[in-house]
Amino acid sequence: AAQKAWKQTSKSRPGPGILVAAVEKQKASEQWQRDGGQFIPHPSTWLRQGRWLDEATNIPDPSAPSFEGDAPRDQYGQRIKIVT
Repeated sequence: AAQKAWKQTSKSRPGPGILVAAVEKQKASEQWQRDGGQFIPHPSTWLRQGRWLDEATNIPDPSAPSFEGDAPRDQYGQRIKIVT
């Protein structure tokens, strides 16, 4: 199915480099990691729906300070950086 979708989207999709970069970003998202990857879209669906354009949300910020216990979070679940 993914190979068929690859051929069907050949005129509308970007090159492999952009697709790989999108997957790299999205695989760190909360959606792709939730429940052992249960909500990762099938590759054919991802291609046909142009999901490389999706914004990856809820990606942990490696530069964010780590907190002991419960970290303060905003309405999207992102850690709130405390600036002193």
